[in-house]
Amino acid sequence: MIEIPTLLIATPSLSRPRLARALVLLTVHDKTGSLGFVVNRESDVAMREGLRELGVPLTPSESEERLLVGGPSRRETGWLLFDTREQPAPENSIALNENIALTACPDAAMDIVDGGAACLGISGYVGWGPGELEQELASGGWLLAELHADVLFDTPTRERWAEALMHLGVPPGVLCDADIVSA
Repeated sequence: MIEIPTLLIATPSLSRPRLARALVLLTVHDKTGSLGFVVNRESDVAMREGLRELGVPLTPSESEERLLVGGPSRRETGWLLFDTREQPAPENSIALNENIALTACPDAAMDIVDGGAACLGISGYVGWGPGELEQELASGGWLLAELHADVLFDTPTRERWAEALMHLGVPPGVLCDADIVSA
């Protein structure tokens, strides 16, 4: 049984090349399928520009943060993942745990940014049909990890995959591609 929310850490055994070394925040998992957001892939678009294009009328602080590519599905959708350790979640947001919440509501997004909360803008998502994620887990394509706010908000984007592994006590160098080992 997968507890939501959780982090999925891609292993070399994953048969989906687009998700190699991906760190996915899994937010939905039930009999109809699963949905999550890749949280360690930046786009070329500045977060403030990307959110504006996605219909979120806000200008984040002077930050040069990049919009994250949440996955290949529905790239026109925009989400704001934010830190609630120092600022409570506004209405129209979903608490994922005691420290992290998510919204797609422009008014909530403005409240979050105006309040100065650390946040990640995300475009698109990754999805699985019924039973697909379970198959990938059974084949060793993913490791499950507890969701920690510090991995998302205190770790540079490109280091999140390795940091999530370290939270499991797994040094990133321990994971290797089975094809290379068997060669």
